[in-house]
Amino acid sequence: MDCLFLFRWTESPVIMQLEEILQHVGVTFRKLGADEGSEITRTVLLKDRYFVGYRFGCGGLRAVWFADSGVLKFHDAEGKLVRKIQLDGEESFRKAA
Repeated sequence: MDCLFLFRWTESPVIMQLEEILQHVGVTFRKLGADEGSEITRTVLLKDRYFVGYRFGCGGLRAVWFADSGVLKFHDAEGKLVRKIQLDGEESFRKAA
């Protein structure tokens, strides 16, 4: 059974499947240099016992997805922000400048 999360951006609800996020994280990690067969770890982020997002890791690369804003941020091994992607209610994922 797929996990579904319902979030509200602007006026319309957005339903996102965790598998869609994981797929995008995997593709981006590979673009940033991770090996094809590398394991991706996932940690649930909670604040005051409420779900706020996920943290992903692969080798030295890290990514954090924030549920309230839909932003997916990628960091290199030194912690430098190397890519930022904004989830959009109309489109799947869009690269942010």
